[in-house]
Amino acid sequence: MIISYRAWPKWVKYSAVLMGVVFISSSAFFAWSGYLSPAAKENRAQQKAVEEIKMYQRNYETAMSADTYGGKTPEETLKMFAQAIQSDDIDSAVKYLEFEYDGKPKKELEDGLRKAIQDGKKSLILEIIDKAEFDPQSSDKDVAWFSVNNENGMAEYSIMLSYNRYANIWKVEDM
Repeated sequence: MIISYRAWPKWVKYSAVLMGVVFISSSAFFAWSGYLSPAAKENRAQQKAVEEIKMYQRNYETAMSADTYGGKTPEETLKMFAQAIQSDDIDSAVKYLEFEYDGKPKKELEDGLRKAIQDGKKSLILEIIDKAEFDPQSSDKDVAWFSVNNENGMAEYSIMLSYNRYANIWKVEDM
């Protein structure tokens, strides 16, 4: 037996057409608002950016947690940093420097240290580290400042260390 839609009552035909129109309209609306509209595209771009930031943060935390180059005190870190420079182990000395988000030492610090040593300023660096005194007024629980003052009491050189809370060690952040 064959059932023909022509035998259907008019209200069924209209209902079927109306349901088809509602289905197509609602599908188009949801496709537009959830995927095709500029706002939806912007939302996806923002979500992607947030995920990238979270990934960088996870990588940074992993690298910081695995870091073993630094002392439990700022003074200890400066001492180990100076020993590495004194023994011409610049690759080890670089590991005492603050990290970027990719888990590598800050490029400008590394380049500056290597250039200074290449330019024959190793003894000056060691002298600055040796003479540097802790500055409690400029320091706090996460940042330690050391300075070398001239005869007028003005800071001539300064060294800044920051606390790596993931590995509980101190790193050289600026010199």
